[in-house]
Amino acid sequence: MMISLFKLLLSGVLLSRQIIQGPVSADDTSLSWMTYTEAKENFILDFENNFDNIVSYHFLLNEIINESSVDVNKSKQDLLRELRLYCKNNACILKQINDFEKNYRSKDAVYWYTKDCFLYRLINKALRSQNMELIFKYRYFISELYYQLSSLHSTCYIRDIVAKTCIAYRGQQLPFRELSKLKVGQLITMNGFVSASLSKQVALIYAGDGSNRPKMESVLFAIHIDNRIGLFSTFHHIEKE
Repeated sequence: MMISLFKLLLSGVLLSRQIIQGPVSADDTSLSWMTYTEAKENFILDFENNFDNIVSYHFLLNEIINESSVDVNKSKQDLLRELRLYCKNNACILKQINDFEKNYRSKDAVYWYTKDCFLYRLINKALRSQNMELIFKYRYFISELYYQLSSLHSTCYIRDIVAKTCIAYRGQQLPFRELSKLKVGQLITMNGFVSASLSKQVALIYAGDGSNRPKMESVLFAIHIDNRIGLFSTFHHIEKE
């Protein structure tokens, strides 16, 4: 799996070779798990039609990430309070939140994001809806994950242990309105942390077989990553058993 928080004209990516065992749930192939009805989600934004919005959004996002380090304890409590409020009727998720509060450490941010739990779903829901109020409340974990990805990438880059170039694949189902934004030669940005795989076959499983047309279209992204551009692009490769 690959994870990233895309910044303005720059990208952060985390790569892993992940073997999928068992069926892939609908939660993994679409963006429809939990919905903030007050805001429409956008996984993709094109620069041609959204330049001002993208610049403003990423400026505010960087400010929020920096704000988290000012009072870490308060930002963590804001996150836990909002999570418990939103998931108050789901006993299973509340148990996961308690586990997170008790056992989470900063060095485990990537582990918790790749864990099949509430975090990656809710964090990306907020980022893709560009809901700044929610993003501020979630700033603790967004910041922790962002900085760990940056640190891991810097370490690998310095040690020269990452391949100079590689192709990562992301499979998912997109609404037609999102798919229509993808045009040859167009510059786009992806909202939120983006997961992908070094295995094309794994990504195709997540893309689905097109059975949800016309509502959703199966899409395979081929992301060409060039490590030779160095620290201007953030990514990291992880292995999972």
